Amino acid sequence: QGNPESQYKLGHCYFTGTEIEQNYEKAVELWSKSASQENVDALVNLGVAFYFGLGTAQDYGKSVELWNKAADRGDADAIVKLAGCYSEGTGVEPDLSKALELWEKASNLDNEDAQFMMGMFYETGVVINQDYKKAIDLYSKAAQKGNSKAQYNLGNCYAKGKGVEKDLFKAFDWYLKAAEQGHKEATEIINRLKNTI
Repeated sequence: QGNPESQYKLGHCYFTGTEIEQNYEKAVELWSKSASQENVDALVNLGVAFYFGLGTAQDYGKSVELWNKAADRGDADAIVKLAGCYSEGTGVEPDLSKALELWEKASNLDNEDAQFMMGMFYETGVVINQDYKKAIDLYSKAAQKGNSKAQYNLGNCYAKGKGVEKDLFKAFDWYLKAAEQGHKEATEIINRLKNTI
């Protein structure tokens, strides 16, 4: 069967073309061997290959199956990917409540993408009760990890005084951090502000 970690790493090299010619089919072959031995990283990445049809036929159902196996082992990235599938109805019946449950689980595992999503749910009051304080807490956690969308939304909260005391200097700082990562709307705000100074 081979060493699952070595198979995963070599598959990753083939997938990304790192130090070897890129070959999606070879990556899928190696990840399949590794995943059959329950390597979580291989399960997640093989799911991505099936999701986008890279090196294999596109198969959303297979992606969901693989991500479920990885999620059962506590992999936050797989949980977030599953949440997206349930949110959009890709490979499964759409179920926003299930998606929310999964995002919350991944958020509790300190996943920045899930923290951002949960922050949006709390800010907007979609599916759960609106709670600006919780939104700010979750955006802050994700923003401090470098999530540009959370940085932008946190900037908006400070600019409008949503869940925090209005503070245009803090808003500018968060917009600037998001803009430095290429966030389009934050860049537009920063450019407008620079033109008014």
